[in-house]
Amino acid sequence: MDTAATPTADMLSTTLSHRDRALGMEEIRRSIALHLDSSSIIACACVNRDWHASFAPFVYNTICLTGIPDPCPPMLDLKEHQHWVLDLTVKDFVFPPGMSLEFRCLSYLALLGYTPRPSRDLDTARRNPTIPLWPPQLLSLSQWSCWRGLIQDAQCTLRTLIIHPSFSEVMTVPILEAIRGCVHLNTLELKSCNIRQQDATLFWNAISRIKTLTWRNGVLPDWRLIAADSPGSTSSTTDLLPRAPLSRLYGLSLISCDDRNLPDIHLFGHCQDLCKIFLEEGGDECLALFSGPDLWPQLREVWVWNRAFRDLSDEQWRQIISSQAGKRIESFETEYNILAAVKLSIDFVARTRPMETWTRPETLRVVDLMVCTRLSSALAQEILSSLPALEYLRFRRIRVMDIIEGQEWICRNLRELYIDIDMTLRQDQDQSEAVFHSIQRTVFQRLSTLTQLRTLSLHQVNRANLSPTYRGLDLTLRAGMDALESLTKLCSLSHAYLDRGMELADVEWMVRNWPELKRVQSSLSHLPSTRDRLKKYLNDNNIAVEDPSSKFVQ
Repeated sequence: MDTAATPTADMLSTTLSHRDRALGMEEIRRSIALHLDSSSIIACACVNRDWHASFAPFVYNTICLTGIPDPCPPMLDLKEHQHWVLDLTVKDFVFPPGMSLEFRCLSYLALLGYTPRPSRDLDTARRNPTIPLWPPQLLSLSQWSCWRGLIQDAQCTLRTLIIHPSFSEVMTVPILEAIRGCVHLNTLELKSCNIRQQDATLFWNAISRIKTLTWRNGVLPDWRLIAADSPGSTSSTTDLLPRAPLSRLYGLSLISCDDRNLPDIHLFGHCQDLCKIFLEEGGDECLALFSGPDLWPQLREVWVWNRAFRDLSDEQWRQIISSQAGKRIESFETEYNILAAVKLSIDFVARTRPMETWTRPETLRVVDLMVCTRLSSALAQEILSSLPALEYLRFRRIRVMDIIEGQEWICRNLRELYIDIDMTLRQDQDQSEAVFHSIQRTVFQRLSTLTQLRTLSLHQVNRANLSPTYRGLDLTLRAGMDALESLTKLCSLSHAYLDRGMELADVEWMVRNWPELKRVQSSLSHLPSTRDRLKKYLNDNNIAVEDPSSKFVQ
């Protein structure tokens, strides 16, 4: 083999087996391509024509067309290899005049609208006088015509279709006809697409075989109001509305910036295979979705914005936990897009078990209710004492008297616990140190039963919002921390409350009894000299220390 002809000669000498060497050159080149990233494939393809031909299926597998291109050799080269393209994204793009491409093997097609930018368009027109400056009123017609052609070319192979026009626009009849012809289409995402009432029958027929539908910011007609022979319909008289459109649907996302355009969730009440739902809006309708009759027996995942769950009461959450324990309920933070702000889920291994196990709260494994501000401490104690399969709990705060007066914790499989333990006693209680020390020992004993615990975080509440009399759990030997010697799997410890601070004996005990410990988040001591000494000791034992006050990790 000519080493000058390929930049991968060294790799060939070390990676190709004797069996591969016996193959023809074409097979060898393609075998190499399977182990290269896209940039390396392009580098090899540029060496000579033989390598270019061998790597073409990999170079042109995924294409993204952006901006207004020049009619230059790269576009002509793409036309030559258009039959290799499987994934195509057309973003902010207008085909040059006289250039037409036919991608007949597409399985994924994303059509993203052209956004006019006057300064860029004028600059492009100056450099390339052959490209016309598209008037805004003609751009949409050209765009829809181009998109229709791309969809029609791939009707036999297309499985995923995404359409995002530049602005809110009415979907044309030719586009709907093209979508209806996609016999293998499974996933459809439409944004800012409005469907006229007279085109409703055609639209629902076009998407009747879809399995995953995402609808964003558009007007969706109600199929229940459509008469089969409605006057003015653009469909033929034999093109009747199916009895139950989207009967194969198993994934649904409804997103809208305008509440008035948010489709009615009950439009999809007949979709018995539906197992995943994403809703941007929630409120009472979302709560009724969980507490009311089970519309979708296969439903396993529900994603909503956290405002739908933030203000629910203890009783409402008890109802959800008891009746919907088999489903996963997740929420996004609106501002930061944080996953799992509110989450209830069970391990998907449970799908192999009998169906009745889905409805028992004993199967619940994950509870994350940190953003729910109205929940009481009693609910946290109830969760810890009633969910034996629990592996993850994130809750704002639990009061010490709810622990003392409550039942024993039975969540022996708990691996991650994020909760603030409020050790403040009631005013009518004995405030002596002896009583407080006894109560604190009881709390340590409860924690010691969580032998599978790997993460323990005990500061989930902003201290600035607490009363001056607040007391937290003091993690020191003098307070009874030695009761936690059973937590041998603990990897991460986080706490913020310091009574008199830790001493060297405390951190030595941690290192000796928690061999898996790798991270401690704590100020450790009020005295700078003691704090530095304790940090150094932990660092010398390969334990990272993060001071919450400085936000610095050593």
